[in-house]
Amino acid sequence: MKYLLLLLSFLFFITACSTRNESQDCIDLVIEETITIEEGDFICLPAGEEIEIQEISNELCPCEVVCVSPGIIRYSLDITLADGLSLPGEMWAGPDQEFRIQMETDSLPYIFESTEVAFEEECSLSNGNPDIASTQLTLIR
Repeated sequence: MKYLLLLLSFLFFITACSTRNESQDCIDLVIEETITIEEGDFICLPAGEEIEIQEISNELCPCEVVCVSPGIIRYSLDITLADGLSLPGEMWAGPDQEFRIQMETDSLPYIFESTEVAFEEECSLSNGNPDIASTQLTLIR
């Protein structure tokens, strides 16, 4: 009986420690396909990596302001590699720019492009940097 209880406790622990709640859908990303992502989304990459979008930050040039650079959108990520190793990471890019997923010492072998950005409220002089509701990503290669 105590072995059964020990086994059940172990199985519960393994289930509770998984990186992703299985009820959450993983958005499969394939080459040349555009997807819309939001904070909290899980993306599954072709070689088995999973990315959780922790935060999307608006670091774009404020509305109605002339800037030298268009600025960037920064994505804070939790990355789970195909071998199960979990790492923090980030990616960032300006509109219509190519970018990679950066980890502590390396980057993943994919190139993305950010296209459309949807804001939580309209960009205006009174709110030059509104929060980002969603963005579109395309896996280029």
